[in-house]
Amino acid sequence: TYEAAKRLYARLLPLVHAHLETHPQALVRFTGHSLGGSLALVLSLMVLVRQPALRGRILPVCTFGAPYVLCGGEAVLDFVNQPRSFIQSVMM
Repeated sequence: TYEAAKRLYARLLPLVHAHLETHPQALVRFTGHSLGGSLALVLSLMVLVRQPALRGRILPVCTFGAPYVLCGGEAVLDFVNQPRSFIQSVMM
């Protein structure tokens, strides 16, 4: 998942920056289903760690039926200054 997230991050980050520059009030939410949800979670954490200036513009992650990939649990969320509610998962 991390290798795929690194490739997506490199492609997605310029688009996110361009969108936020064009729309100064916009916020960004990462979301996905199944493996896409896991990628959304990893991508959002990568943005929070690598792009601290965007922290106020990233909404909580929403995943649907995604495998949980957050090793380290709340310590990781503490590291990026986010509450446990930053990850919103729907499982059926």
